[in-house]
Amino acid sequence: MIESVLLLVSGLPGSGKSTLARGMAEALAWPCLDKDDFLEALFDARGIGDAAWRRALSREADSRFLAALQAAPRAVACSWWRHPRGEGGSGTPIGGLARPGRLVLELHCRCPAELAAARFARRVRHPGHLDAQRDPGALSLQLRRAERLGPLGLGQCLILDASVQTDLSGALAWTRDALAAGALADPPRHP
Repeated sequence: MIESVLLLVSGLPGSGKSTLARGMAEALAWPCLDKDDFLEALFDARGIGDAAWRRALSREADSRFLAALQAAPRAVACSWWRHPRGEGGSGTPIGGLARPGRLVLELHCRCPAELAAARFARRVRHPGHLDAQRDPGALSLQLRRAERLGPLGLGQCLILDASVQTDLSGALAWTRDALAAGALADPPRHP
């Protein structure tokens, strides 16, 4: 029996995850839980520091974000997720998101690393993220490695071409169909 539904939005930083997540949440009339909102609230409450300070607040934001996801009967969830096949400890942990009684669906924003890096460089976020201090070469390398990993693999998945404006209607139709069908396990679909 399905007690809760989690629609995960995944992809590289700069791939358009937040825009897609907010649009899907509005269309479904579900809450949108974005890890960056939790982190930015901590920046506002405690201030901006160095990279070590940011990492510490990011881990605390992960804890608050994941607790909110566990409590939500349904939600659209957006973050830079820690991929199960990835290197290092970057990203929000995914352990515990898939559990008995929870339907997990994933919208994966596929975007070339070079395009995601260019978008990352242009975007304006809370100064606490310390984006201006990121080494462009290191970021590009990290994104190229992460690009090869693909979806998280926690549930049924739709892969979207995020190099162009994402088709919200297609993602919404897929999500509604998956919900109606009880989301039987299928391989990722490409629109």
